[in-house]
Amino acid sequence: MLTALQQQEAMPLKLRQRLAERFPTVLSAMREIAESYLLRGKRKPDDSDSGDGRELGFCRSTVLQGASGIYRPVAFINSGSAGTVFSGVKVSAVSEAEGGAADRWRAATQRIAGAPVPAAGFDVTSGIVLKRINRTQADSAENEFSIASRVAQGPAGRFCVSYLDRVVDGAGQLWLVLQRVRASSYGVDLAEYICNGFFQQPGRKGLAREAVLQLLRSLVHIGAAGVVMRDVKPDNVLVEFEESGDGQNERIHLRWTDFGLAVDLADGGTRLRRPAPDGSERDLAKQLVGWWYDTQKQVPKPKWRNRCPPERCYQEGAAGRYDVYMLGIIFCCIATGIDWPHLGSKVVDGAVEGLVGEPLPSDYLECLELGSFMQRHQEVFESCFVETFGGLFGPRLFSVATTMLETDPHRRASPEQAIGDLGDAQGAECGERVPT
Repeated sequence: MLTALQQQEAMPLKLRQRLAERFPTVLSAMREIAESYLLRGKRKPDDSDSGDGRELGFCRSTVLQGASGIYRPVAFINSGSAGTVFSGVKVSAVSEAEGGAADRWRAATQRIAGAPVPAAGFDVTSGIVLKRINRTQADSAENEFSIASRVAQGPAGRFCVSYLDRVVDGAGQLWLVLQRVRASSYGVDLAEYICNGFFQQPGRKGLAREAVLQLLRSLVHIGAAGVVMRDVKPDNVLVEFEESGDGQNERIHLRWTDFGLAVDLADGGTRLRRPAPDGSERDLAKQLVGWWYDTQKQVPKPKWRNRCPPERCYQEGAAGRYDVYMLGIIFCCIATGIDWPHLGSKVVDGAVEGLVGEPLPSDYLECLELGSFMQRHQEVFESCFVETFGGLFGPRLFSVATTMLETDPHRRASPEQAIGDLGDAQGAECGERVPT
């Protein structure tokens, strides 16, 4: 490995020499990267594991002091490779004269319980999520918080879940504080809405079209901020749905969450993390891990190989088209009511075979490319797009989606082009043109 490093002539000589001299640090960074993958193989706890939270290392007396407030986890929500997620409450920061964090929390707890509040100045809100980050994912989470916070300050903010705060507790554990999206009877993320057949129900064509346009607008603004998300999938889109008993005046609002794989290409790529030819050992290790995250890391071991773009890594001059490919898959998910990114599961495989009326090929997890598959079964897929989106918008979106799924990133439609192509059809469907 050291010989291979020394042969990297494209790397600046000073950096190459430093990496060779600090090769144990390079190996340490490689181990940290490997651990982040191995962690993904651990069994995710289910609801029965959560109990009162102690099995997850969660103590109900936990108090977190952040820059924007005081927080407490309340209930376990979910656990994944990046960490464990809890619902939580926030107590806005007050003056130090009113006591320490624990005293403030006790006072706030009394208020939540309806008892008299002994101290003024507390503002208790419950619409937050606390994400306790696994230690092997800390560098990635710090980068996620930095990118998401910056994106939220611009026009893309309304399309993203707000990252409100970051906290390092007394044990050195990193927590992220996020806005909580209210669940409906259909779920909370787009994958749940798709699997529950939300968009195939009568009267939902307008909401399906609005969902598509919101996702396209979000990619325009996120791309304009210089960010490539790289993990575009229904699970990472949270949905707020305003239900009505009579089906009238229903509204839908989609927000992206989880920027853990995102890269920041703003300012000519100078924001990308990379190793420097000088600095401390710890700085070098963090820089190497960050370098790998920003330039190499893909969605780990997807069962379906083409769940991410065939180029496998964003390319110069077409970086934003990386996300476009995966958004094309999402549009197919909405149209068919099938969670395509989870191809390889019995449920999804059965749904796909039922849709096209034939078994999947034996090598489908390696070779099935959705764009060509849609074109091969054009009549079936076009029918799904028409039934879900309408007789004008549906065929137009089918054409746009197949272009978004081009294997050559330079030939994919941009979000701006897609909005332009769909604008007339949307206007004709609802009697007005939707602004871009």
